[in-house]
Amino acid sequence: LYQRLTELQPRISEHWSNLGNCLCELGQERDALAPLQRALDCGGRSAELHYALARAWVAHGEPRRALDHLQPALAEYPHDPEFQLLRARALVMIDEYEYDLPFYLRPEKDVWVVSDWQDTAAIAARDNWRKELYDAGQFDSAKMREVLLLPGEFVARLCAYTGASLWLWGKTAQAQRYSFLPAEAIAFANARRTVWRLDAEQRRRLKDCQPTPPAG
Repeated sequence: LYQRLTELQPRISEHWSNLGNCLCELGQERDALAPLQRALDCGGRSAELHYALARAWVAHGEPRRALDHLQPALAEYPHDPEFQLLRARALVMIDEYEYDLPFYLRPEKDVWVVSDWQDTAAIAARDNWRKELYDAGQFDSAKMREVLLLPGEFVARLCAYTGASLWLWGKTAQAQRYSFLPAEAIAFANARRTVWRLDAEQRRRLKDCQPTPPAG
């Protein structure tokens, strides 16, 4: 029906938006991108359209372009529970740092960054995000301990976290180092990056977060 309507009235953005949303609901987000983009080109500006475009861009492996559409959706409906699910309560970056993610996702807590912060020689050798964060930490040792985590500290911090959603952003090549993270928690993955979203119940079920049984 929606496909037919776009053929009969191709300049009406709602028809293209309805077609794209229908494809998203069927789990065909990749196919939804073209009609959703057409809806935008025809003047569509609704929060629902931007939300659907964000889903479609994620399916195409373009999380940064997805973030461009989340901002208008959240601005129009800042308290909508569906849109709020996309806003990170806490954000963890594993062996990399994407400067624009905290700006768009606006996590409630400072971003945790997991890396080998004890390898000071390697950090000093390259003028990159690791050196910048490490140097900043020298001015506030307490904050440094709070946000710059060693790989061995990560599991304990993950298990101790008592908030709601926790988003983890890391390189796919490093994913095997964190194999305890469940496959069903993967929100997006391609050859370069993997993004996990863990809610409180998923964290409680992690084997590494289970209490140690009493001896004997």
